[in-house]
Amino acid sequence: MALRVMLWGKLASAWKLEQLESMVDEATLDQLENKMQRILKGELKRRVLVNLLDS
Repeated sequence: MALRVMLWGKLASAWKLEQLESMVDEATLDQLENKMQRILKGELKRRVLVNLLDS
């Protein structure tokens, strides 16, 4: 458990990815099918974060 806490601490500070927001595309459940089609066509190469609160 201590190792996990230490690693999460480094991810939040020393290893923090400054451009993380530019590497993620946010979508609601209603938008997910369109995002999946774009991924399959090779048009979208970023990760898709599904926002369940706005669905």
